[in-house]
Amino acid sequence: MKKIYLDKDNVSHGTLTNRKSLKELKGLFNAFDLGFITKEDLLDNLGIKERRYYQLLALYRKNKLHTIYKNKRGKNKKIGTIITGRVIDELEIQRRMILDDTVDIKRYNYTYITEKLKKKYQIVISPTTVSRIAHKHEYHLKTKRPKKDLHTRKVLTKRVGELLQHDSSEHMFAPLANEKWYLIATIDDYSRFIVYAKLFKKDRTWNHMLAVKHVALSYGIGCTYYTDNHSIFRFIYGRDTSNQDMAIKSANQIKTQWGYMLKRLGMHHIAAGSSSAKGKIERPFRWIQDRLVRECYRNKVTSIKQAQELLDNLINEYNCKKVHSVTNEIPEARFNNALKKGKSVFTALTKEERSSRYLDKIIKITISRKTDGYGILRVLDDDVEANLLPDTVYLINIIPDSIRPRVTVLSSDGEILLTSTLKPDTHGRLKDLTAGLDMSSIRKK
Repeated sequence: MKKIYLDKDNVSHGTLTNRKSLKELKGLFNAFDLGFITKEDLLDNLGIKERRYYQLLALYRKNKLHTIYKNKRGKNKKIGTIITGRVIDELEIQRRMILDDTVDIKRYNYTYITEKLKKKYQIVISPTTVSRIAHKHEYHLKTKRPKKDLHTRKVLTKRVGELLQHDSSEHMFAPLANEKWYLIATIDDYSRFIVYAKLFKKDRTWNHMLAVKHVALSYGIGCTYYTDNHSIFRFIYGRDTSNQDMAIKSANQIKTQWGYMLKRLGMHHIAAGSSSAKGKIERPFRWIQDRLVRECYRNKVTSIKQAQELLDNLINEYNCKKVHSVTNEIPEARFNNALKKGKSVFTALTKEERSSRYLDKIIKITISRKTDGYGILRVLDDDVEANLLPDTVYLINIIPDSIRPRVTVLSSDGEILLTSTLKPDTHGRLKDLTAGLDMSSIRKK
């Protein structure tokens, strides 16, 4: 299907400069120059023909792209009835979302409409034009959006893997599913590349551990994880316990299961004081959350598996196609370019370290349990029977794997006494009551 543009000349300055800022244009040509995107991808993203491409490329290499933003025409071309009809159709869909109490959408997203029109009908149109049509046909909200405190939007690191921002977000992503899910995501600070994003039904410690495992296997072991003050990540006296013995200890002395895992991996952990301090991942969360809800509503999603497929597409779009407003580069291009230049602190796992036998010793849930008078351990409603001493405290490592959940019992000096399998629904029954458990008296590692 032939692309439709607002101007008679597909390569006119006005159309391109209305759709792309100078920073975005430079970022795309930079990614193309470094070989991270193809010529066809560049033409498709900019919505131009080859003739205009060669003109812009010459200006880019002479550092004169800014000249096309001068003397822009003030008079807008009239929009055809077909394009106006397409825009109104999309606005009507969003209006139904806003009026539906089961859908957590409270505003129109004109940028999202431009993206849908380009994908569905190859219509290239600016958000400003969509906004003008919306106001003309009463598809807009008259209430002003409240101002929010903005975080400092700048890159704080110089290498990939130096700081990994990690968080979870509970939301009704699929209104027809009638249940809330949790989005767990990790983003690299330097490149703004999302290295992990997955939906879960529960916000469990083990799910966050799986995220770390995925990043380690895919990219290597980084330097520092940056999270909020959730009890999964950090112990806080008064919130997580009222035990007076723990009151004299600082939050850093009492490690959570998450903290012990990072220590075994040789990584550091920083807890942010507020959500505004974690702005680098809060902003992508808002972008993903807004679009995922709209996509799930349009596609009538009812299962978490269907929603995950849509989420994967959004992450690919964010990582590989969008120019980030802070770095002025495509996240994937910036990430790969840093790897090529050796600007990375990721340490790749060896073949032995990638084995499940090795990872089970690091990524695990560790608790302590006392046997009853008959030497039987009670672990997550399962009886673990062996030749254990009665009324004795043992250290227990739990791997709540969905396929083969298992438990290992160790003596106080770390000797493995037995390994046993658990019921397959272990993951659902694994509660985070051990998040703030002080293990220092049992294990010195």
